[in-house]
This record gives sequence, structure tokens and C-alpha cells, in this order.
Amino acid sequence: MINMFSSGPTTEMNYKFVDLVDIPKLQDLMDSFYAVTGVTNALLDADGEILVAAGWQDICVKFHRSNPITEKRCKESDTQFVKFFDASSALNNRYFEYTCGNGLVDVGIPVYVEGNHLANFYIGQFVYEKPDVEFFKVQANEVGFAEKEYLEALDKVPIFTRGQIDQLMDYFIKVVSFLTDIGLQKLKLTRAEEALLLDEKRLEALLKLNQMYDATFEDIIDFVREESINLTKSKIGYLALLNDDGTLLSMHSQKQADVGECIAKDDVPDYPLEYAGFWVEAVRYGRPIITNDHEALDPLKKESLGEHLKILRNMDIPVFDGDKIVAVMGVGNKETPYVESDVRQLTLLMDGMWRMVKRRKAEGDLYKSERRNRSILNSIPDLIFKFSGDGTFMDYNAPSEESLMIPAMEFIGMNISDIFPKHISTPSIVNIKKALKDGNIEILNYQMDLDEGVRYYESRFVATGEDEVLAIIRDITDRKESEKILREKAEAEAANLSKSKFLANMSHELRTPLNAVIGFSEMLASKNFGELNEKQERYVNNISSSGSHLLEIINDILDLSKIEAGKMELFIEEFNSLDAIDEVCYSLMPLILKKDLKLNFSVDEDVGWIFADITKFKQILYNLLSNAVKFTSEGGSITISGSIIGKEGHFSVEDTGKGIAADSLSSIFDPFSQVEKFETKVEKGTGLGLALVKRFVMLHGGSLG
Repeated sequence: MINMFSSGPTTEMNYKFVDLVDIPKLQDLMDSFYAVTGVTNALLDADGEILVAAGWQDICVKFHRSNPITEKRCKESDTQFVKFFDASSALNNRYFEYTCGNGLVDVGIPVYVEGNHLANFYIGQFVYEKPDVEFFKVQANEVGFAEKEYLEALDKVPIFTRGQIDQLMDYFIKVVSFLTDIGLQKLKLTRAEEALLLDEKRLEALLKLNQMYDATFEDIIDFVREESINLTKSKIGYLALLNDDGTLLSMHSQKQADVGECIAKDDVPDYPLEYAGFWVEAVRYGRPIITNDHEALDPLKKESLGEHLKILRNMDIPVFDGDKIVAVMGVGNKETPYVESDVRQLTLLMDGMWRMVKRRKAEGDLYKSERRNRSILNSIPDLIFKFSGDGTFMDYNAPSEESLMIPAMEFIGMNISDIFPKHISTPSIVNIKKALKDGNIEILNYQMDLDEGVRYYESRFVATGEDEVLAIIRDITDRKESEKILREKAEAEAANLSKSKFLANMSHELRTPLNAVIGFSEMLASKNFGELNEKQERYVNNISSSGSHLLEIINDILDLSKIEAGKMELFIEEFNSLDAIDEVCYSLMPLILKKDLKLNFSVDEDVGWIFADITKFKQILYNLLSNAVKFTSEGGSITISGSIIGKEGHFSVEDTGKGIAADSLSSIFDPFSQVEKFETKVEKGTGLGLALVKRFVMLHGGSLG
């Protein structure tokens, strides 16, 4: 409910009976009913105007209502019904019955819709029993009616029982109730559609208002006044602004439908509030004022300034800026009473108008500030914001509009805490206050998670006035990334240097004694220093093979380290791949024969000379073939295949071993990765063979499958 003072009805559903029911159709219905039943009926509105009348008896029309004496008795009957309908008890009674002085019975009942008395329904001009002819003869002689014609009219008067009347009234009540319910729903729908249409018009007005970019202040309030008149279907309107101390109203915009209608004949632009007339009551009382009947006694009326012309009704709306009234908008002389929806529409429109005015004022202030500081701001390539002491955005300068995350008009005048998250706004406000207090440059580094990723910023706050601080904001993401890259590079180089030193030391410290161990064990095995018994010979051979295996592991680790450090070089040359394959197979033949393995070849005729690093090619094939020999059971087979597809050589090694589980395929080429678990491991190995194969192949620009 809108808090307002009103004189006269302001309910949204202010309607009459004729607004709910199609009267001509109702007349047809009642005529048909009379033709069938012979029941005289009538429907009058609350003001006594006949809306529907059907089957009035000749005895009433031609005689009782045409003679002063009998007409007086009819009017007495009318008076009794009016008294009943005006009484509060009428709402609770079924109907009211009255036998007039002329000897006929009338029955009436009030029609209420939503508790409002809208009409009265009658049936009448009947009797409950056969009429006393002698009574009517005496009445005819008394007033001078022609007795024969009068008695003929009497014969036409219907006779009903009370039960019939009860049924008839119940029927008519239901019919009228049914029709009014339908009419009420239709009216409510119509009013709702009208309200929606008004909402659309108001929104269109606000849209146009927001598009008036180059309009002056006077243009804006003239537009709002016109829209206010149109929205409320008024004929006159005005808008006046209140001065800062609330004592003087300045008329800025008026309109009258014609010369005969206006708020004041005086052409006075300013009105002292204490002397102004009824149209400023909204300012005095701080709420909307509706006066729908100026001729009625109104407790709000005061002496008016100047000579006023005729005002039928008016509505005044105070315009607020926060809790302060800054203006008053008034409209008048609407054809129908002003209602609460008019208050709502006008209040919303004026609220939008005042926001527009405030924005224009803020834009004006910004423009003045911009002219004063723009040359300084433009000389700085970084993003710059000007803040007040409490962190409110006052101005900005951007290298480009794209550098702003949100449009300027959406944050100018807003506080930084309303725009940025707390981890940025809170320390920013602290730095703003410190810069104002100490006069020093305060620095804040922060990061923001944006759609394109994390960005890093540095803000420098410097005081430029008693309550103004500039924040110079620089995107330091690239610098952070560069620092990170340099730091990681330095760490990587340091780690690589340490690894290189470690590998060099390990190479020297391990290879030197290993070479001695291998050399002396081979000398002992050659029996140049004497014969060895069987046990000694087995031990010497174990020493030699273990030393060779350890040296092989060290060499593999050194090769892998060189590849990862990017120091492994390829020496590309042309060689016969078949010779290289034969050489590798020959070196592993003792192991192949020992396990009774069958070695198959499936090499195309055109596979021959290729360009590659022959040493790496042999090591690739050696690692693959030795791996196949190691994991193929005795009596199994190994197949070496080769073909030329396009300009590429394709080589493969297949065996009949137990294979590799599907969940291990993705990791078998990782360094130190082994399919067998340590606890169940049967074949020896470090897990470097296939890792070297992968890296040697990739160094050649090839791939594994």
C-alpha cells in the first residue's frame, strides 16, 4: 500500500454496475424472461437510474404512475426501498418486500460486488392472492380512473405464491451474481492489461530518457512532464525543484491543455513553500497527495499564491534523493479519479528521471575535472584512477577502453569496495588513507583471476589533494612471467650444472675402477698368470660380466642425461641397414642360441641404405632385440621386420614372449620403468633400455608404436 493522503476514492477497482454487465444483452434476457413467466422486473444502479426494465404492468404505467394521488403512493414505496438499501442490514437480508398503498406488491434486493453496493434488483406489480375488486373500484372512483379500463388492467396483474417469489428471487440473484462475476473478472483482466500497457509505456519513456545523451536539463524535465501527463491521462502537469534548505520551489516546467486550464495564472517562477497552494502539499507532508474532488472539503487546502483557475482533481508526487525531497511532480484534471497505480507509475518515472539528472550532474563534474587534469593523465601510459578519501571512483584515464574490465559509467561514483573483491579493495583503501596521511607513495601488488588467466598488477597510490588520491596501475604480468622464467632458468641451469658435475665425477670415479676390475678379471680369465680351478674360473667370469653390466648401466645413464640436457649429438651418415642389423644379431647370437630361440627376418628388398646415426641405430636395435631375447621363453621366436613407407624406414622387433599388460604400455618408455615388480623380478635390467630407444628415435624425428 502506498503511503499517501487522498480526497475521494482511489481504489484500483473503482467501477459501476454498467462496467461489469452488457446492459443491452441483459435487457434482452429480462424481456425473454418476462415473456415466458410474466414477471415484471427492473434493475436500477445505486444512484436510482433505471438500467433494465421489462414487462411493467398497464395498471402501473397507465394509471398509478400517471395520477398524482396514486403516484405519491408509488413514491412512498420507492422511499421505503431506498431506506432499506441504505441500511447496513440490507447486505445480510435475502430481499425486501413492500405492499404499496395502491394494493400491489414489490420485492427488491441490493446487488453487492466485492462488498460494494452497485445496483438494486426488483420484481413487482403482483399480488399474493386474488385482488379485492371492491378495493380497486373504490380507488378508481376516488382518483377518477375509468373503472372498466382500470379493472381490465387489474385482471392482467399476476398472482404468485411466496414460494414462487422465493424461487424467482433466488434465480435472479444467481443470474445477476453470475453475470457480475464474469464481468468483474473481465474488468480485472482489462485493468491488468491496462496496467501492463502503462508499465510498458513507462519503461519506453525511461529508455528514451536514457538515450537523451545530448539533451539539456530543461529538455529532460520537459520530456518527463509530457510523459507524466500521458501516463496518467491528465490534461495539465508541472515540475518544480526545491532549493537546498527546502523553503523555495522553482517552477521549471508547466503545461496546460488549453488556455482555460493551468496550475496558476501568475507567471511567477519561484514559490515560497509556506505560501504556496495545494499543489505543494506533497512537499509539506512528504508523501503523494491525491485530490479527486476539489469541491469537497479538503483539510490539506491552504491559501494559494495567485489566482487559480478551475482544477477538477490533481495528484502530486514528491521526488526524493535519498531521504531528501528535491522536487515535486504534479498532474491534474484526469477524466477519471486518480488511483494508486497512477502514484506508482509517476513515482517510478520520477525516480528514473532524478537518477538521470544526478548522472548528468556527475558527468558535468567529471567533465570539469577532466579538463583540469586530462593533460597530466594523458602523459602517463598506465591505467590511472582518481579516488576520493573513502575509495570512491572520481575519474580515470586509460590507454584504451579495452584496458578497463567494466565500462567507466558503471564504476564512476561507486566505491572500490563495490567493484573489486576484498583482497584488493581493503588494502587499496588502507593505502589511500596512508597516502593522504603521510604524503608518501604507497605500493600494492595483487593478482586477479580473469577469463584469460591470472594477471598481476602493481598499484602506486599518491595524494594529489586534501581528499584526492591517484592510483597508477600497471599490469606486471609480463614482468612476473619474465622473472619466473629467469628464476626457473637459473634454477635449471644450476641443477643441470650440478648434475653435469655429478655425472662427470661419477663417470670418472666409477669408470676408472670398473675398467680396472674388468681388465684384471679378463686377465685372470685368460690364465696368463696361471691356471684356475673351476670355482675360481666361475668367480672371475662373474666379476667380469657384472663389471661390464655396471659399466653399461653407467653409460646408459650418461647418454640419457646428455639427451635431457640437449647435449646429445647425432652424426648422420649413409649406411647399409642390413649390415647393421646383422652386426647386432651376431652380438646377441650366444644368448639367442643359449635359449634355443628362432630368429626370423621379414625385411623388404628395398630396405638397404638409409641416412641415420649408425651408432644410435645399432643401439636402438640392440636394446629392442636384447629386450626380446630377455623376455622370450626358451624355444620361442623373434621376428625382425623392415620396410620403406614413403621416405621413412619402418623397423620392428616382435617376439612370442608373455607380452605387456595394457595398463603398462603408457609407461614402458619412461626412465627406470619396469613391467616386472621388484619382488617378482626374474630378468635383470635397469629400465633404461626402452627409454633410450624412445629418445634416440625422437632425436631422429621418428616415432614409436
